[in-house]
Amino acid sequence: MRLDPAHFNRFLAGIGQDLAWRPSSACPCVQSYSGAADPNCRHCDGKGRRWGEAIATLAGIVSHDIARKYAPQTVLDAGDVMLVIPSDQPIYQIGEFDRVVMTDRTEPFSLPLIAGVNAKLRFTPTTIDQIAWLDVDGEIVEGNPPDYNDAGVLAWAGEDGPPAGVTFSVTGRRHPEYFCYLTLALDRPHHSGEPLPRRVLLRRFDLFGA
Repeated sequence: MRLDPAHFNRFLAGIGQDLAWRPSSACPCVQSYSGAADPNCRHCDGKGRRWGEAIATLAGIVSHDIARKYAPQTVLDAGDVMLVIPSDQPIYQIGEFDRVVMTDRTEPFSLPLIAGVNAKLRFTPTTIDQIAWLDVDGEIVEGNPPDYNDAGVLAWAGEDGPPAGVTFSVTGRRHPEYFCYLTLALDRPHHSGEPLPRRVLLRRFDLFGA
């Protein structure tokens, strides 16, 4: 019996979802003797990893019920996603800690930040729909949505934003983002020298380093 990688790839191309893949590398700030990253490193924000530019790609998404057949329940947590990756896609080279964004869908977010202290998102939003904070009388102030750069830093023109040191809420939508948590032990990407689809497990990027 000889399996046909091209057949698998055509099938996954028909049912797969568009993704953005960012390869990972260790940050030079990581100490070789302890493995700890510099918490003040401006290149990795203390995470110990750096990520390259996003590469457009595609992969199949395995349902949670079926994924449990491939990964032990002690490994698969709620919110995890399993990919089946065709061999003709760039993401076939995915490795541990690489980041993956689901560009075909969005989800809501709402979180508190402090103006002038940590007014930075850990992701790039698709929209920012609401900004709110409390004034000195305890009344809610609805602010104008800020500008933001690729690093997620929020900024307002003039005095449109919350005062420095004030906690504000930011609400909007974003693409779900994950990191490569595990290349499955059952993964056998080659058959008689032919590249077959790979299976990898993704975990929410919000949990990276947690």
